[in-house]
Amino acid sequence: GEFIYFVGKTVACDEACDVRQSVVLQKRVILEHAKLLQPPLMQADQLKRVLQLWLAPANSEVSVAQRKQALEPLAGVRVSTELRALAASSLVCGFEPETLDNENPNGFKVSLPDDGVPADGSEMEVKFVAPGSEQLKEIASGEKRVITVGDLAESS
Repeated sequence: GEFIYFVGKTVACDEACDVRQSVVLQKRVILEHAKLLQPPLMQADQLKRVLQLWLAPANSEVSVAQRKQALEPLAGVRVSTELRALAASSLVCGFEPETLDNENPNGFKVSLPDDGVPADGSEMEVKFVAPGSEQLKEIASGEKRVITVGDLAESS
């Protein structure tokens, strides 16, 4: 499968539109931000590949990373001319872009099948360690090892 990158969060004013429509209304800014955030996506145009938008439930990053949460494709979502006009003249949706930092210099990505649904048996359990904790110090000292299992190869 292809990599799916987390590039930000979107919000919608419930009275005006739903979250799916919010993403579509902001498609251009989201895709341009994605290309700036993840340089491999810059090559999509040159490779004649179309970038796609996918939706995950709010605060589901961990479940997606563990391959326990399916993603929803947004290819079929349409926005009316009236909603586009409303969005252009008032605040009906917003986008909070993901940023990279020292703790997360490469961002978040996951490889899923083309339908966005994790394959049966692909679930992973992840043990989280708090920054500055004794567990992290033990790992850093070499006393314990953390091994990740899975396909870490880049997609071509």
